[in-house]
Amino acid sequence: MGAYFANLHIRKNDAAEGSISVFLTEYFGGMGYTPADPDSADVTVSLYAPENSDWVSVCSDAFTHTDILDLAPKVSENCGADVLSVACFDSDYLFLNLLNSEKDFDLWLNIGDTPEIKKPRRSNVAGWKGHVADHARFKTAAGKSYVCAEDFLLEAQEDLGIPAGQCAGYDLPEATAVLYFSAPVKAVVPPTKLTIPMYDLKPCEPGKRAACSVLNQGAASKGICVLFTGDYVASEEITIDDAEFFYTDNRGQSVSIPITFEKREWIENLWVYCWEDENFPIPPAVSDSLPPQVKMKKEFARFFGIRYVPKGNKRKFLDITVIFAPLSNFDQGQCGWRVWSRAGSKRDYIREHNQSEQDMRAYGLPEDMIAANLIDESDYDLD
Repeated sequence: MGAYFANLHIRKNDAAEGSISVFLTEYFGGMGYTPADPDSADVTVSLYAPENSDWVSVCSDAFTHTDILDLAPKVSENCGADVLSVACFDSDYLFLNLLNSEKDFDLWLNIGDTPEIKKPRRSNVAGWKGHVADHARFKTAAGKSYVCAEDFLLEAQEDLGIPAGQCAGYDLPEATAVLYFSAPVKAVVPPTKLTIPMYDLKPCEPGKRAACSVLNQGAASKGICVLFTGDYVASEEITIDDAEFFYTDNRGQSVSIPITFEKREWIENLWVYCWEDENFPIPPAVSDSLPPQVKMKKEFARFFGIRYVPKGNKRKFLDITVIFAPLSNFDQGQCGWRVWSRAGSKRDYIREHNQSEQDMRAYGLPEDMIAANLIDESDYDLD
């Protein structure tokens, strides 16, 4: 995966260094964010003003490219300074926008290409004359092709007056000033409700490790139950071995603990494999108010689930069903995975899966790889 970032840089002057923190606090406050301690913050904004640079940098994973383009003219007006906006998309595409609201210039440069977004504007390299140290050298750098679009920043750092690492927001020193904000909180939070945002598209294989993870979309609570259901449980044609429960703790450390599933008659004539922990703290849903990148990172840290090795009769493996249920909201808050559920039937699932694999020929996937991913109906009990 390539580099993604969206940063603002304000040319140094007395107003910029003195007012940018106040401006950003007011900006986030207008969206309902409040100043916070580092341990409770949802959004972090780093301010960096090294002596060897002409710029004060504002870097945060809270910013999208549209955010910085919206902020830039406001910051320029507030600080009475040039503002340089720089955004990168998977190392394929980079744009730079240099503007000054008072002096009425607004310059643009595109480097590379990406299918992710349409380029907001056309480049105007000639317009940068008088705004970079050596326009001829800058123009040459802008005309080159780059494996990683952000490498342009290395070529242009002398002309822009900003080191490439600072411009990209990489490896900012500990001396950087940091602002912390908490996202708005919903007035009403629904009870714990688990979901499976990502799931396996292929059946489990006997003796091979599998995994299933869930995310809470409701309030925090305590206690989790995990069940395996299916006719295979009563007959023990499939067993669940080498299982572990995994999550991320409050310090951001990955935790994995061995667990054992017990066979239990859940109701009359319905047998399940069951494991539960009545004390596990289920983390609350991540706020929908957070910027996309921040929300994604926080959700990733709040996933929890199980890894396991199913063994036994492969003909029954399409019946493997995993259910996660919060003890505080067992019936309404539970979710589950069974590989064919979305298709409606086992036969439809196999047909749709195989068609999807065969469609990969259009993308140049080799025949042997396609064949290896096809599912043979004769391997499973379908009725």
